[in-house]
Amino acid sequence: VHFSLPGDDGDFIPNFNAGEMVQLYEAGDPGANVTNRQLLRGTVTHISPASLSIELAYRQRNPLLFDRQKRYNVEHDTTDSPSMQQVQNLFALLTATRPRRELLLARRDPEADTTRQLRGAWPEAVSHIVLQAKQARDYYLLVGPPGTGKTNLALRCMVHEYLLERAARTAAGQPYGALLLTAYTNRAVDEICAMLDMLCREFPFDYLRLGNTATCAPAHRSHLLSV
Repeated sequence: VHFSLPGDDGDFIPNFNAGEMVQLYEAGDPGANVTNRQLLRGTVTHISPASLSIELAYRQRNPLLFDRQKRYNVEHDTTDSPSMQQVQNLFALLTATRPRRELLLARRDPEADTTRQLRGAWPEAVSHIVLQAKQARDYYLLVGPPGTGKTNLALRCMVHEYLLERAARTAAGQPYGALLLTAYTNRAVDEICAMLDMLCREFPFDYLRLGNTATCAPAHRSHLLSV
């Protein structure tokens, strides 16, 4: 759906971003509110000072729903997933084995396999980081503020090391698991995809990006599962 935004000479700038989840409902009279109008959910696909485009979460078949004379309220939306995930995580903690609970509660140190060695040669600043990450059996934490090279240097070297290890294992007829990269926001996922695109130039491979078109940067949409 496409909306013209109110304002003087198109100078109205809404407080939304492309890819953001929103909810909208009809605002035809002073008594209209979210409790007595149909609530729709969607994702912002395009925004400008004069117009707003939203991809609805579900296809609507009522042709009268979006009459050109109607006005709509558009508000920020949230998802129940984070709160549900917290409950699921708590249940997983309570039902986990004792060694697992001790690990998650920091009552024991994470284990490492020091027999694992690097196959690639990496910059001195990150070589020990890549080695520690590869040797980790439980988890390995790399913490730092934005712009310190966690994604474009450290993570890129980790992925490259994984590709080298997988190629060697495959050549020897040994199975080697897939690699899953996750991030908290779609923008962060796009940054990882940009890093993978850079790595593809050095070590040809392909990757799959999970998500939908509206929340994925155009440069990476060719890697979406739907494509």
